[in-house]
Formats: sequence, structure tokens, C-alpha cells
Amino acid sequence: MIRIGDFSRMSQTPVSTLRYYDEIGLLKPVEVDQFTGYRYYTFDQLTRLNRILALKELGFPLEEIARLLDEKVLPEHLHAMLLRRRVALREQEQDNHERIEQVDAWLKQTEKENKMTAYTIRSARIETDLPDIVRITNPYEPHPISVDQMREWFQYNPPGRVQRRLVSVDEKDSVTGYAGCIHEADAPAGQFVAWVIVGPSLHGLGIGSALWEALLKDLKVLGATRLNNDVSDDDPQSLAFAVRRGFTIDEHIFNFELDLTTFDEIPFLPDIAALQSQGIRFCALADFSDTPETRRKLYDLNISYVLDHANMAPPWTFQGFEQFVIQAPWFNREGQLLAVDGDQWVGMAPVSVFPDSRTAYNLHTGVLPMYRGRKIATSLKVLAARYARQHGADRIIADSNLRSAPILAINRKMGYKRQPGKYTLVCEL
Repeated sequence: MIRIGDFSRMSQTPVSTLRYYDEIGLLKPVEVDQFTGYRYYTFDQLTRLNRILALKELGFPLEEIARLLDEKVLPEHLHAMLLRRRVALREQEQDNHERIEQVDAWLKQTEKENKMTAYTIRSARIETDLPDIVRITNPYEPHPISVDQMREWFQYNPPGRVQRRLVSVDEKDSVTGYAGCIHEADAPAGQFVAWVIVGPSLHGLGIGSALWEALLKDLKVLGATRLNNDVSDDDPQSLAFAVRRGFTIDEHIFNFELDLTTFDEIPFLPDIAALQSQGIRFCALADFSDTPETRRKLYDLNISYVLDHANMAPPWTFQGFEQFVIQAPWFNREGQLLAVDGDQWVGMAPVSVFPDSRTAYNLHTGVLPMYRGRKIATSLKVLAARYARQHGADRIIADSNLRSAPILAINRKMGYKRQPGKYTLVCEL
């Protein structure tokens, strides 16, 4: 038999580790002297210890190692566990690679920030600046924005809305960067959406920093205390820019995309027919007259759904909903798909279609709690895909975070594929 000190030297394992393995039952000595307390091992136990150390090196937790060694694990089960561990290690390798890319982007940005270019910062002009703003903005948008759409957004200014829009321009008065902030009337006091966008070819020249400083001065004058924005999760340079200015990641929201050219709705039609036989009617807001009553029903349905989902943030009053949703340029009554039970509106799936890119966007899909579990949400998402396809879209995009398990399950069942997502960001001033 071998005393613990010699066993430690032979195996190159600390005595403290051997004692701990004894305490948890992972590797117990064959004998413990009742008078001296010395632990004794055998040469055969070196094999078990080497297996423990090898599995630990692979990242297996000690509890799982004990099960692997002590239970009669079939070879195919061991093979499967090792394959899973291999996948996990690959994912860690990818995560580390992405972190290195973020660090590299940050270093590159830091190295370039001392290189300045000639620019002037002024208020954006709707008469002349929109084409350049669209050109700068579109590389960061999920679907192309037209000049007419940008003009509608500039002109959309309901009562109570506070907004600032700035541009940087070169010596020829051509726009090189675009920044702004918006506070909606129904948003909490001091809360603004803020953004800074610089043309991709002009990164690292100090334009973004100058725009941010100018915007920050305006925000402080306006009484801003909290800023919100988002960046694509495959854009480490923009994320690094935001983090250096005090933004932190609030949530990671993923985009999911369905190929409408191959999507087959036929397997889902029996469930839709069954719901219709039970009295559930699927229709659109356009099927109802545009009255205060129908607007109120749509508002109530949105609020009921959004209160269940902390990542959504609509206006919290009916008046605000009318101003910032129903009267917004993107709002389309035909694309507000509904599930109705008698006089009760029980579910919805709003869809916007962007013909230029043949893309549709499903903002969210929600069902009242008492109606869940009946495949109403699945049916609404299928009908949203049908609506998008009928209006010329080749793909439909939805987003969700990892806490939305039921919607994620529906996405998988329909064939949605996960795409690069976005980080929602928060900055406390």
C-alpha cells in the first residue's frame, strides 16, 4: 500500500485534492489507519485517478465523473456524453473567438480615434440631408429604408414628442454621420431612445465621438436620465463604441427567419379549422370599422400581452397608443391580424411588409392567458406567414429572447431559422 504523500507525488496530485476526493466519495483510500489517520492507496487506484483527472481536464463536473466511473455506463452512452462535451468545447471556442474579435475591434477603434477629419455638426435638414442619412443608416437596418419613409419619420411629430436630429458634414456639406434622440410623450420622464450612426467607410475618424458629445449636451439640457438603444450582435465595433460611453447590455434578442418560398402551411390547417369550428374567428383590424371602440380593443389586447413580456415597451395610455402606434407611418390595419372569440379579441400577430426587400416583419404574437394552450398563437403565426407571402414577401422575420419558450417552440415547429440578433442597451446618465 502507498501512503497519501507518496501517492500524491506519484500522481502529481496535491494531497489536499486527494483528501477532497475522499470526502466526496470520488476516490476513497483502501485503508485509513485508525490511530494515525494516514490514508493508504494502491497502485490500481492510479488508473482511476488518471481517469478522474482526464475527465476533469475535459470539463466534466465531479458529480458526472463519479457517475461515469461508478455506474455501468454503456459504451454508446459514454460516446454520446463525450460528443456532447466536444460540442460544448467547440461553442466555448467560438465564444472566445467572438470575444477576441470584439477586443480587436475595440483596439482598432482606439488606435484610430486620434485621427480626425474635417467636419461640422449641425441640425439635420429634411430638405437636403435625407438621401445621405438613408445611405448611412441602411447598412445597419434589417431591411432597406427609402427616402420617403425617412421623410415620414422626420415629419411624424405628435403632441408631447421631443426629438433632436443631428448630422456631421464635411467641407462640401455632405453628411458623414447621423445622431438623434426621441422621448415619446408616454415614456417615463427622462427616458430617451438615442443613436449615433457613422458611414462604414468613415469609422475611427472621431466623427462618432463628436456626434455623441454634441447629442449628450442636448440630452442633458432636455433632462434625460436613461437612454435606450440596440446594436446587432454581429457588430462588435458598434457595441464597443456604446460600452465605452456607459451603455450596458440589457437583453439579447434573437431574430428568427422563415423562408416563405418553401414554407408549407398545410400541416397547420387542421388546427386552424378546429379552432374555427370552436368559434374562434381569424381576421384583421381592417375587417372592423375604425372607431374609438375598435382602437380601444386593439390597445387593450396589446397591453394585456405586453405586460407579460418585460422586453416590450409600448405607450401606457390609450391616447399615447393612438398617437404613437395607430397614427405611426408604419401602421397598417390590414396587417394587424386578430383572433376573435365572439366579441372578445383574444390574440394578435401584427405584420409589416417591406416590398423593396421582399421582407415581412412579425413584431410579436400574443394570446390572452386564458386562451393559451389551444394553438391560437401557432395559427396566428401561420396566418401571418400567409399574409406576408400574399403581399410579395419571400421571408418573414420575428424576434424573441430566450425566455419566450412557447414562441421559440412554435418558431422551431414552423421552420424558422435563428439569425444574428441584437443587444438591447441601457445607459443611466
